[in-house]
Amino acid sequence: MSQVLYLKYRPKLFSEVIGQDHITKTLENQVSTGKHVHSYIFTGGRGIGKTTVARLLAKALNCTERKEGQSEPCGKCVNCLALQAGNSLSIVEIDAASHTGVQDVRDKIIENARFAPAGAKYKIFIIDEAHMLSGAAFNALLKTLEEPPEYIVFVLATTEIHKIPATILSRCQKFDFRKPTIKDIVKKLEIISEEEKIKIDKSILERIAYLSMGGMRDAESLLGQILSLGVKDIKNEDADIVLPKSDFAAALDFFQYLVNKDGRNAIISILSLGEAGISFKHFFDNVIEIARKALFYSMTGQDDEFLPVDINKKISVLAESAKRDGLLKILDILLARRVEINNLDIPSLPLEMAVAEICGEESRETECETAESQNNAKEKTSGSREPNSIGLEEIRERWQEVLNKVKDYNHSLPFVLNTATLLDFDGKTLLLGIRFKLHKEKLEDGKNREILTNILKSVYNKDILIVAKLNETPGEVSNEIDDEIDVENEFKA
Repeated sequence: MSQVLYLKYRPKLFSEVIGQDHITKTLENQVSTGKHVHSYIFTGGRGIGKTTVARLLAKALNCTERKEGQSEPCGKCVNCLALQAGNSLSIVEIDAASHTGVQDVRDKIIENARFAPAGAKYKIFIIDEAHMLSGAAFNALLKTLEEPPEYIVFVLATTEIHKIPATILSRCQKFDFRKPTIKDIVKKLEIISEEEKIKIDKSILERIAYLSMGGMRDAESLLGQILSLGVKDIKNEDADIVLPKSDFAAALDFFQYLVNKDGRNAIISILSLGEAGISFKHFFDNVIEIARKALFYSMTGQDDEFLPVDINKKISVLAESAKRDGLLKILDILLARRVEINNLDIPSLPLEMAVAEICGEESRETECETAESQNNAKEKTSGSREPNSIGLEEIRERWQEVLNKVKDYNHSLPFVLNTATLLDFDGKTLLLGIRFKLHKEKLEDGKNREILTNILKSVYNKDILIVAKLNETPGEVSNEIDDEIDVENEFKA
């Protein structure tokens, strides 16, 4: 049976470790000078090399052929070969996830630590998933950590450093393992592909690197699945058979619709995703993450080193298109709607509402700008209209009829219209002055807009679009607009 890739190509030297130079260089210096400490703690995400580096440290410390001033193990002596074969008596590996209790610590560590190693300089305890130890187990371990024998070295590895007691942390030298970048992972995968005599496109390796989410072991495992197809020249269609589908690409397309204010395609995208059975929570989070990365690029001009080149390029284009203020608005709306997804029976609804808010904003602004420009143009002309067209006076004369009809459909809308001021009408667009932002939003609501459009059509026999203009000082408006009427007084009359 063939060996899995992440075991076959596990680093055997410090120099073979990719993406953790800040750690390996320090450890190499400690080994070469003989100034290593007795207690280490390695922290970082899963599958990024914590246990591998711990074994390399153990191998280097116990290598009998390593010369003074050198740091790399020979890989050929009895101790090196025993560790590589997994049967070294001087290296004790403990999985704390399955050995969490006090008795486990006493039997496997404390009692074992009393005896000096046979045929090796150090006895090294590698405790994986150390955060899983119980509080009592940590207390039992503490005494040995405080005053270890000269021949003892502890290496604790954990993905959750915050669960390690402060009393333990203070007695260990801590090393933070970084998540490998896309370049780091691709570099390792290229080495493996070359060794396996497999031709594979770099874009596929970048895709693997992204799907692994920074886990070198996961990336090697995915590459192993592709190589198991038995194809010597791997194309995208071959990779598609094995690699899991990522909805990140769909989220990126969706974000592009938001930036372009393309509400139609955004909604169609949501419907397609629903039919495909994707998790809208996960998809929503992906869209928010893309918006965050776009904002990051807008502020720094730097690409995300954990994303492939083609995705970074697309995000940078969208960031430049949306501008910083636009990205902030999109993020504000997405974050506000995201919290609603757990409270609704329709998981896609918050996303649909976000689309309506983001993509509807531009159309409303355009309507207002159009109305204002038409109003300005009117002031510069003689004010003449096309023959047989109705004007603002005709609108005013029958406005009470509009208010009466609105009552039959919506009880609160008449009050909003009652406080509004008729500002201008150019034959197609009726401009209303609104005192309160809440009232403006109510008029711009899709359902209310439809009600008003139908009623205006029935009263004036003409398609009329209402545009609300926020004006908190209506007195100033009255000075600019001739013959303005107060709808509120007319309504009360």
